[in-house]
Amino acid sequence: HDTQLIPALVTGLKCFHLRPEAVFFPKHNFYSVINKIPRGSRVVFLFGEIDCREGIIMAVEKGRYKDVDEGISRTIDYYLNVLDSLTKQQEFVIYVQPVAPVLNETREVVKIFNKTLKDKVSQMPSLRFLDILDDLLTPDKKNLNPLYEMDGTHMGPEYCKLIESSLEALRLDSK
Repeated sequence: HDTQLIPALVTGLKCFHLRPEAVFFPKHNFYSVINKIPRGSRVVFLFGEIDCREGIIMAVEKGRYKDVDEGISRTIDYYLNVLDSLTKQQEFVIYVQPVAPVLNETREVVKIFNKTLKDKVSQMPSLRFLDILDDLLTPDKKNLNPLYEMDGTHMGPEYCKLIESSLEALRLDSK
């Protein structure tokens, strides 16, 4: 069973932008890109890096959330509510990829975000979590696995093998 991944890039989108009242351009761009994906497609979503890098911390500092945990939880709820609705509206089969723990400065927030993301996705039968986080990290869970490093900011192409094996494992589990 061959799977071909075709990028559908949405730049600058925070999960926070997906809240119902948001009118920021990246949200409109997100839906523009979504509408180009064929109905019924299997789609991998990867959002949340910008939220972890700047959005959640800044929102806590501004008093929008009482702490980072609340910020993460609320931000993920915005994101997953949209993905859940896309499973119905677009008939997508949705796979949620964890945020890559590439940046040293944000890795601890990313790890908390990903644990919360995994827990929440596991409670939503319409979504599937690509459980690759442990493989992305070194055995002590402190650093990005050097196998997946590229330039200190982006993942190297080797990580696509993790996506492939995770998709395959989920396909086999669903049989």
